Amino acid sequence: MTIARCIAITALAVAAMAAVAAAAKPEPPQLNVTSFAACLQDGRPVFDVQDEVKAFGLSKNDLLIVYLSVYAGERLPIVNTTLQQPAFEKWGVAFWERESVFVETLKRQAHNDSVKAITPGMTFQWALDACGYDNGPQGHPFCASLLQHNVYRTLGRYMKNIDKHGVNYNPTWFRSNRSDWINVQIPAIHAKLVSLRRDNNTEKWGEWYHTFGLATYGVDVMGVMGMSGGESWEKFVVFMDTLLNPILAGGAEDPVKAEIDKQTVALAYNFLQLQQQKPVPKPTAGLCETRQGYVLQPWST
Repeated sequence: MTIARCIAITALAVAAMAAVAAAAKPEPPQLNVTSFAACLQDGRPVFDVQDEVKAFGLSKNDLLIVYLSVYAGERLPIVNTTLQQPAFEKWGVAFWERESVFVETLKRQAHNDSVKAITPGMTFQWALDACGYDNGPQGHPFCASLLQHNVYRTLGRYMKNIDKHGVNYNPTWFRSNRSDWINVQIPAIHAKLVSLRRDNNTEKWGEWYHTFGLATYGVDVMGVMGMSGGESWEKFVVFMDTLLNPILAGGAEDPVKAEIDKQTVALAYNFLQLQQQKPVPKPTAGLCETRQGYVLQPWST
């Protein structure tokens, strides 16, 4: 088969999937993106996104999208050594030490009887603490979002971090206590996490790591490309990810999760906009400690 024919067939397949996607019944919005963004801020000092760009070397070629798009154990021919491994080392391995600090807090709170539910606002603060305050009291929101993506993806998809040859790409904090994580800590943490969906789906890891992964990417591209340009680009990336999921992940993406992905672009935009408001609006007292602060009602559960 010629290269031209392969390209033509691929283009037709993509066009067909686009037509199916356009005809599919849209899922209702899941997240309250205004309240969610306010709960992530919740009285914390504002930050300058350009400081995050400088601190973490963010750029159009920083390979973050490569890292976020592919599980560590799914090593792709050719691009593995040129793109995938460098991305894994930059956005995965380099953050393992800070992840280990964050997961200790996560474990402790999961077993704290006085904590009835764990919400994104709570975990964002714990991740900020793990990332450190070397730049001032505002901390590093980019790092806090990335840590959460990395940890939730590991906890929910750790088998995806082992390649076909048995090479284990899971972080050292997980591998060193694998049995305890699988049998004790993962169930305990998962039970406390609030659902980010309105339906009665009981699996939570996917929505949590997707949300914080796209929030991380939003800070990246909106910091590098500007608010408007970055928002448009991230919307395109989310669209293509949903469209190509049957090819890249072996099946159509869950429609609810696809809707949450789209809304997370708006969440990142709203969060960055809050940094420019004076005074920064504060959420209703107590709202951020409940699911209601993040997910639209009514719920099926």
